[in-house]
Amino acid sequence: MKKIEQLKKLYNLRKNYNSNLGISFKDYYSLSQYSQHNQVDLTVNFKNKPLSFSNPYWFLHSLEEIFIDEVYQFKSDSLPHTIIDCGANIGLSIIYLKNIFPNAHITGIEADEKIFNQLTRNLEPYNFNGVNLINAAAWVNDEGCTFVIDGSLGGHIKNDNSQDKTIHVKSLRLKNMITSKIFFLKMDIEGAEYQVIKDIKDQLHFIENLFIEFHVKHDEENHLDEILKWVKDAGFTYYIKEAWNVMNNPFTKKLTAKAGWFQSQLNIFCYRNERN
Repeated sequence: MKKIEQLKKLYNLRKNYNSNLGISFKDYYSLSQYSQHNQVDLTVNFKNKPLSFSNPYWFLHSLEEIFIDEVYQFKSDSLPHTIIDCGANIGLSIIYLKNIFPNAHITGIEADEKIFNQLTRNLEPYNFNGVNLINAAAWVNDEGCTFVIDGSLGGHIKNDNSQDKTIHVKSLRLKNMITSKIFFLKMDIEGAEYQVIKDIKDQLHFIENLFIEFHVKHDEENHLDEILKWVKDAGFTYYIKEAWNVMNNPFTKKLTAKAGWFQSQLNIFCYRNERN
């Protein structure tokens, strides 16, 4: 029976595997054995270049989101767009965006020093022009902040009384960077988006395309309505997708086993129609 279950699992993995992930099936199979809480430093061959990360489960999730679902897909061109990537993580989003916008000027901002070092190493083999990396938290001031280290996608600015492992990191007031046209601002900063969007709401007219991964914990006030009002007032049209299934049946108020600490996790795509 155990052998049959193993064969079924292998069959399902083979069926779900997509070469656009950029890794071999052997690596895909190996990484699929880890749970979301397994922290292990690994390096794989990604599109014929070495790529390092610290959580196999969330690495696969990021590959699927960026290179299969293509959450940051635009029509490709060779214009020198200005792009700001808040929460650049290990660099997958920058690799994707540089592929479709080879002449773009991209600023990648990542707070976690360990992940920032992986980000730097991962981009080195590409020899990208026009990429600037900043080891800081995108925030509302330049005074530094307390940061909960996660080792993967979930590192965030501390905003509660939890006993999580923290470090002090540099912070960068994003508002000071938005003084002229920005083609694309990506914001995936694990719960700090409300404060940052509030701080830059008067600069939103400079931004042509805005991506916000929205998060709210079960014990926090939900500010989604305010964020949507600010982007609408700035002339954006928005479209919302579920970023992560945290409730299979919301009326039961029961979170899924993989919900983590968020009660809601949404991808908000903000863009301008031609008439805007």
